[in-house]
Amino acid sequence: RAGADGIVLLSFRTAEAAHADSAPLAVISALLGTGRSSRLYRDLVDTQLASDAAASAERFHDPGVFQVYGFLLPEVSHATVERRMLETLDRLRTETVSDSELEKAKRIVRTSIVFSREGATNYGYELSEAVSSVNWEWFFTFPEDVEKVTAEDVRRVARATFRRSQLTAGWFVPIGEEEEESLTGPVAGASGERTERPENTEEEGNDTRRLVPIAALA
Repeated sequence: RAGADGIVLLSFRTAEAAHADSAPLAVISALLGTGRSSRLYRDLVDTQLASDAAASAERFHDPGVFQVYGFLLPEVSHATVERRMLETLDRLRTETVSDSELEKAKRIVRTSIVFSREGATNYGYELSEAVSSVNWEWFFTFPEDVEKVTAEDVRRVARATFRRSQLTAGWFVPIGEEEEESLTGPVAGASGERTERPENTEEEGNDTRRLVPIAALA
């Protein structure tokens, strides 16, 4: 579809909020994607591969996903950004985070929880979310669980989560508005290059979508 920036999205299946890995995943999310000192920012934005990067961990009643985003700079290929994102994740699987980096990430999560509960309305909303996701006790115990996360917990959960079998990945390949309005123009392929649209777009098997799925975890 029409758009200004290319995007790479990596989604990994995760367990439900009540699972013991929820707190480590929250810390991993902060490690990867919160602030200019986060790993994704340093690896993608500081190296001029992306304009922004982010990570988020869902915490719901049912299993969810851990998502990692990279917003490409012009002239940078999707494959290059995807490869760098996977390398960043792989380092969490194989290396132990430092005490200072771990404490900073835990502080970010705790601060986010405090601000999200500020005021009677927000407090009631977050309590309701906790009840619907786990139970009312989890509302109070989750911050304590975050405080208990260790560097080994981060590596263990990263190894369990960032796996090829749990990955769904996609590229958003932007096109111009004129191409978006055309029914007969070229179609964006996985490489970002334009290919001719099949003559019979109704034929089964001819996929003309511009959100291109990929599946690669090296």
